[in-house]
Amino acid sequence: PPGTFGDPSTGACASCENNCALCNDPNSCQGCPPGFYLYNGHCTDTCPLQSARLAGLQTDFAAERNLTLLSITVDPKRDTPPVLTEYAARFAADRERWWFLTGHKDTIYALIRDGFHLSVEDPTDAAAPRAGSPASRPKVGAGMAESVVRAALWLCGDTPAYAHSGSDFLEPPFLHSSWFVLGDRQARIRGYYRTEDEPTLKRLRRDMRILLSER
Repeated sequence: PPGTFGDPSTGACASCENNCALCNDPNSCQGCPPGFYLYNGHCTDTCPLQSARLAGLQTDFAAERNLTLLSITVDPKRDTPPVLTEYAARFAADRERWWFLTGHKDTIYALIRDGFHLSVEDPTDAAAPRAGSPASRPKVGAGMAESVVRAALWLCGDTPAYAHSGSDFLEPPFLHSSWFVLGDRQARIRGYYRTEDEPTLKRLRRDMRILLSER
């Protein structure tokens, strides 16, 4: 049946991981049900859609060498540089213009919350202070700030989306954002844009052209 595989050790049907529709073993999914996307052998919710939108922007602004696209993982434990490199290749990302970034989780989360003023939660941090607590927010270092200054567009947002941690989909998912944020050369936020809304994405393209025309 869908969502199961033949377990040779028992000769019986066993369940694929949660949200997986097709697999040959419990650790690597090959097909997802509607509403989910196959990524790195697992079914995820929205990240591939966001990346597909960014791929469209990369194509639309192919002649603009002063534009940088950033995608920042909220799960650096699993999204290692080799994993991100493979993921970038799936979307034909130009390595000079579209960066897939990782780093220490505390630094990433501080950047998202304090730099972008957006929300992100790791459900495994149940004992950690709440996002609104100053004790839970390490300061963003100068090196990260310099990277942001170089960016013209980065991926984050304010509407909840989900990314699962590890190989077990029974674990609670990460809560992260599904908006795009437009920034200028001085790392100032110039706008927020819903990734699932076509009129908003049209406005994003207009605002990007305006920003790129500034000197």
